[in-house]
Amino acid sequence: PFYLHFMYTRRRALALGALSVGTLTGCSGASDLAGEGPIERTASPAILSESAVSETEYELSRKDKKTIEQEVSAAGQSRRIIANNQLTFYTKTIEDIEAGLFVVIATPSFSFAGQTLNPVAGMSNQDVVDQFGQRLGGLQSATETETLSQNVLGTDTTISKFNSKGTYNGREFDVYAYLGKVVNEGDVVIAGGAYPQAYDSAEAEITESLFTDIEHPA
Repeated sequence: PFYLHFMYTRRRALALGALSVGTLTGCSGASDLAGEGPIERTASPAILSESAVSETEYELSRKDKKTIEQEVSAAGQSRRIIANNQLTFYTKTIEDIEAGLFVVIATPSFSFAGQTLNPVAGMSNQDVVDQFGQRLGGLQSATETETLSQNVLGTDTTISKFNSKGTYNGREFDVYAYLGKVVNEGDVVIAGGAYPQAYDSAEAEITESLFTDIEHPA
């Protein structure tokens, strides 16, 4: 079965975690790079509440901790950034097939010379999908169809719904994908859900509600 297996391969998980440092390059001024030696940060885990998991029939699929390193250079100076990202995956079985995915990622922010950088936080949801959608889950031609506001970790947050296509084993399928992000306790928490468009009438409301059930730090 195709469904969303293409959405959560191990390589996709790594690419998603790489968002934390991948967008740092070019964002820092000379004053931000003061000091010597690597800068390492570890995000606190982010999960769905137990009640949300049981009520929606999602199941914890796995938890990963991905460490990404990158050399950041600006104004003739460079620092090594080490980001320890927390990823939590949930899947849902519909009609005996794994047809739903929800993932919660916590990625750390970094401080240079007293300034805090949350690189992903400044990007729009469309920007994240445009730049990383192919690597996140094989998403192609993602178009934002609507937005909604949900209270995520105490903050009114814009959640975007995308009409997209995904590829699995060389075949292309229509999917709906959701994405939202919020800064909380010094981390950027990114959450996303996806399912085949054939299940939209049953899964849209459930997926949208999951954003309100995120817990961080967990």
